[in-house]
Amino acid sequence: MGREKQCRRTSRTLLDAVRYLGRVGRKTATQPSDSSQTYLITDVPPPSPKGSCHRISLKVEHKNATTLAPEQYCNTKDPLSDPLNGTAVGSKLLDYANSPQLSTLPLSLQVTPLSAASGASRINVAVAMPSNILYRRWKSNQLILSVALVGLVYDKNHALIARFSDTVCPPPECGLWYEGAVPPGNVSIPPLTDSLKRIEELVVPSSYQTQLELEPGDYQVELEITDGQKFGRAQASVSAGDFPKGNLGMSGVALCKTYHTPPLEERGPTRAPQYVPLMVNGIEFTPAGNTQFKKGDQFMAYVEIYNSQVEAGATKLYLEMKVIDTRTGELKTATGLRPVESAMASDKSAVPVVWSLAIDKFPTGTYSLEAQASDSAGHTTDWRCASFTVE
Repeated sequence: MGREKQCRRTSRTLLDAVRYLGRVGRKTATQPSDSSQTYLITDVPPPSPKGSCHRISLKVEHKNATTLAPEQYCNTKDPLSDPLNGTAVGSKLLDYANSPQLSTLPLSLQVTPLSAASGASRINVAVAMPSNILYRRWKSNQLILSVALVGLVYDKNHALIARFSDTVCPPPECGLWYEGAVPPGNVSIPPLTDSLKRIEELVVPSSYQTQLELEPGDYQVELEITDGQKFGRAQASVSAGDFPKGNLGMSGVALCKTYHTPPLEERGPTRAPQYVPLMVNGIEFTPAGNTQFKKGDQFMAYVEIYNSQVEAGATKLYLEMKVIDTRTGELKTATGLRPVESAMASDKSAVPVVWSLAIDKFPTGTYSLEAQASDSAGHTTDWRCASFTVE
């Protein structure tokens, strides 16, 4: 059997929060001073017809107060994972999805199937956004920007089975106040000082991370995104695998460029409680939305091996990884068959493994990283593959 048939290819697409909330790659630009106060206000709306939308007017008697809230609240299904359903900006994105309009906001996507506690596939999605061309403007000393996205998930019969949406800022626009010198009356982006550059780097999104669960099957995912002026789209197929408990199995391959050691309390509003980080020995690895690597970039491949017998010490696990030049078929590097330490994840059923690889000597081109797990009882998994390029 040829390699193409053996490998369950990792499709490159955007899958978002069908059941889970995602997290946007942005940071808090400034820390509140001792005298500042931040309030989170919730509202339980009165009964309303399904599909109807309403607005909430919030007035604060303080000249320096800033309020941020969605433009509309709609009585729709899954309001947490699909807040744009029924809203004006959500409708614009659906209109764009059904139009022949070309994409002017390119996206880079990586999706990795892993096992969920329910037995379904937990799909980890990493998206890279073109932060350098996302529309933003300065109004006096206020940075105005807004990014919204809508995703549609279809089954193999092209029946819509789920939809999701999210925003960086409540549309049509929100803002961040900057306490620095900006030319008065300048409504466009001023010449960027170092301080303004830091503000934009912290606030303008460059990535999006999320997870969802899908039953085993083949799916088509379509994504639409807008920054208020330009639109972009992406679509691709993804196969959600079956990870039966008790059998040897392996996740897809997640290619990563960054990692960090998260604090114990890292569970803020930008991460849903259901989000399962990709952890090895207390270190979290972040899948790269863009799988184009430059020489000098860190390159790490993350996989999970599943076998309930490992916990009882009944079997030993092994993993083999290799990199193939997709143009020539040449084997560039390989680990050989290596034993895997049973450093269990929190759910006691997954063994996470990371392979760090130096790609500086790889010629410019496209490559396939292939991985296969086996155990001492003679079982093997299918080969899992992830494509990447070296520039």
